[in-house]
Amino acid sequence: FKQAPWAWIGALLLFYLIVILVSLVPLIGGLATTILGPMFTAGLMLGAQAQDRGEGFSVGQLFAGFSTRPGPLALVGVVYLGLALLIGLVVGLLFFFMIGSSGMMAPGVTMTPEQFETMAAGPEFMLPVLIALLLGLPLAMAMFFAPVLVALDAVPVMQAFKLSFMGCLKNILPFLVFGLIALVLFFVGAIPFLLGWIVVAPVLTIAVYTAYRDIYGR
Repeated sequence: FKQAPWAWIGALLLFYLIVILVSLVPLIGGLATTILGPMFTAGLMLGAQAQDRGEGFSVGQLFAGFSTRPGPLALVGVVYLGLALLIGLVVGLLFFFMIGSSGMMAPGVTMTPEQFETMAAGPEFMLPVLIALLLGLPLAMAMFFAPVLVALDAVPVMQAFKLSFMGCLKNILPFLVFGLIALVLFFVGAIPFLLGWIVVAPVLTIAVYTAYRDIYGR
């Protein structure tokens, strides 16, 4: 980061600006950001690799994923979206079933705010949330390195998900420490009007590339 701070800051700011603007597009905004996300992430990883090789880093490398395996990278986003929707469907059906079986959705039944608070603290709410976490964490692990494996090593999409999951699983304790440190950095960086995030976000992005290089021996 110290070798090219302004380029990294510019690339991350442009990345988030594009994601925000695209997400505002009605109907297709969310789908588009899910597909474009891995492509932009891959561009940042390609840029980190170029810098690692002594070739330098520039803001334009954010778009390198659009010319390096764009189809598979877009497919990474599609697969992730499909799995996330499947998890949401399972959790939603479970939530609906548990609420329905409790009799709280019966015709003519009304709930007071106190009853709703009691229900929110009960198993009708907590079990679906726990299942969402149980299913969502493996998906996050499978997605973590998938774009960089596809872009830098031409790994097939489904194999990239598998390798990403295994890489995170075998290093679960270091990743927990990494997550805690990242959480602290984001909290501290938010104190001066979020200005610290313009440094924290690039550094953590570079850390993902460094973790990929160390875990997969690239």
